[in-house]
Parts: sequence; C-alpha cells; structure tokens
Amino acid sequence: MAGIGNASFYQADSDDLRVAGLVFASPAVGFFSPGGRSTAPCAGRELVDEGAGEELLRLPPRSFLSFVSAATHLALAEWTRVLIVNGDHEYVGEEAQVAQTIAGWADAELLRD
Repeated sequence: MAGIGNASFYQADSDDLRVAGLVFASPAVGFFSPGGRSTAPCAGRELVDEGAGEELLRLPPRSFLSFVSAATHLALAEWTRVLIVNGDHEYVGEEAQVAQTIAGWADAELLRD
C-alpha cells in the first residue's frame, strides 16, 4: 500500500484486523504542532462514523488552499510524532535511528499484551 492517504483511508474505512499499526515516514509535518498533535479540531471523527470518510476538510490556514479527507484527518490526529535527529526527508545516514525508533514503538505498542 502506498501513500499516507491510501493507507490511512483504507484502515479508517475497513478497520482491517490484520493491520497492527501504521508507520508513516516523512509525512506533511506542517499540519502538526511541535507536540505532535493536530493543530485542527478532529472533525473527521463524526464524518468517518457516519460513513463519509471521503468528505474533504480544509486544513488550517496556509499560503495555499489545502484539503484532506475526513478519514485521513482522523488518522493524522491520532498520531504520535517522533523527530529523527539530523534526518532529512529520506533519513540518509540515520537509518539505524529510524529502525531503532520503529522497533521501540512496535515493542511498546504492539507487544504489550
């Protein structure tokens, strides 16, 4: 599955039990505050619950118009964000840090039972 929109919409729409978790690398970080939470209220929840996850929501004011589906907005609002120190968009030279971060998340979130 490719792309944050496709992956998050699929999971929000299907609630596929085979999916234990999603890791999105290099997302649109401008949508988030420094603490990692969405800067916009999560209006996506009601639309997804009503089966209207494909409805578009306008993102917070920027220099250009930007929209995201309600399902994607909901998935983004529930993220935990981690900063990879010295990492560029492709994490060149920081692959070990990325692997350690994802493995730590998987241990904490997926293997806790």
